[in-house]
Amino acid sequence: MESISPMIPTAPAIPTPSPERSDIEKATAKAFNVALILTGRTDLAEYAVAEAIRVWDGNEAIQEDLCLWAVAAAIGAQKLCSTTAPPELDEAAACLPLRLRNVIRLMPALRSCFVLRMLLGLSEENCACLLGSSVEQVSLNTMLALRKLADLDVANRKSKGPLYEGFLSN
Repeated sequence: MESISPMIPTAPAIPTPSPERSDIEKATAKAFNVALILTGRTDLAEYAVAEAIRVWDGNEAIQEDLCLWAVAAAIGAQKLCSTTAPPELDEAAACLPLRLRNVIRLMPALRSCFVLRMLLGLSEENCACLLGSSVEQVSLNTMLALRKLADLDVANRKSKGPLYEGFLSN
């Protein structure tokens, strides 16, 4: 029996994204999301990611490096804004799930400690170093953030907004 495979035209090869590119895209997205939650502002998150990319040395540990550099830049940018009030939610922040929007609604000192300790899992010592604070202050601010978020969660449950219900089902 004659083989028919030589008669079947081959489709042009579709380029597949290289693993490095998808890793970089993932790292950049994570860095942006963390910076957005830290600052509550798209412009500051974009600045933080641009700074992280600027100092990135191209090594393999991109996700961790980019995220930590974006965190440092976001914290610096947040300090330059020198506001103690939570930011108004911009368009990008308004698209976040309700519980993450609640994090943005925290006062900046509480929000920074919560994001670094609870969302990124950094040690109190590393958080204190990044924030230029004491370990005790980081611990206190993290605890206060958790209490405030619990209060916001209770208030959201009472109002039972559609976004909240959808977020809980995930």
